[in-house]
Amino acid sequence: MDNLLLTLHNITSPKIIAKINAGMPEIHRATQNFGRQNSQTTGRLMSLTMLTAGSPYRMLRQCLAEIAKRRKALNEVYYDLKIDEIKATRLSKSDDEIDIIMAEKLKMKIEESRTAIQGALKDIASFIDAYDQIRDANNIRKDWDEVDFEKAETEHHLRTIFQHGYRDVMMNGRLGAGTLEYAEQFGLHPQILLNEAGQYVASVAHIDSNTRIDSSHFHDWMSVMAEKYKHLPDNAAKQLGLQSIITPWALRESAAHI
Repeated sequence: MDNLLLTLHNITSPKIIAKINAGMPEIHRATQNFGRQNSQTTGRLMSLTMLTAGSPYRMLRQCLAEIAKRRKALNEVYYDLKIDEIKATRLSKSDDEIDIIMAEKLKMKIEESRTAIQGALKDIASFIDAYDQIRDANNIRKDWDEVDFEKAETEHHLRTIFQHGYRDVMMNGRLGAGTLEYAEQFGLHPQILLNEAGQYVASVAHIDSNTRIDSSHFHDWMSVMAEKYKHLPDNAAKQLGLQSIITPWALRESAAHI
């Protein structure tokens, strides 16, 4: 960076270069706070809830997916960094001016890569911590497995169906085609969904304005609906000629299920 600024003295105002020289140490320091796409707040309150409808197993899976994505990116950046370090060392020993310049360019790239690595490591640590917190908060065994996940899926889908039904009624006063199909796939009569969602919308509308409610009120309602209609997915499976929704022996099991 210093060599670059020295060269640019011949192109722009010395006052501008002096300002950059004075400010870059703080800019470099502050940049170390990031090096990643999203904050922990965004990652936890948006990434973990966007596709989960509050399902703890779905949130755990999302944590695992976020960690895997960053591990893959981290592997790529780490080995590219090691290669660039070797190249920079070799080029810096050359007597050729272009090689020296290429070595400087690689050194700048290496610094940027280190910031990206730090960001990925912070993200991984954050999602591991979120994973542990979610598992503890929901009393989920450390050795939970695919069977546990599948057994929780019907509740997740019922919650999501009512979530979509509520949103449809709020936005359009009726259910969308996708929500209607989703309800039928899990054995819920679309008219029942419309009635339940409509009643909830009306009940919230009549809550006293001085009464404070938040999204937990909505999630509690989804939980009540999922419990009330939890028998319906099994009925839907039987209509298809299935004796059960899942086949446990074809899933990965921990010692708890063996």
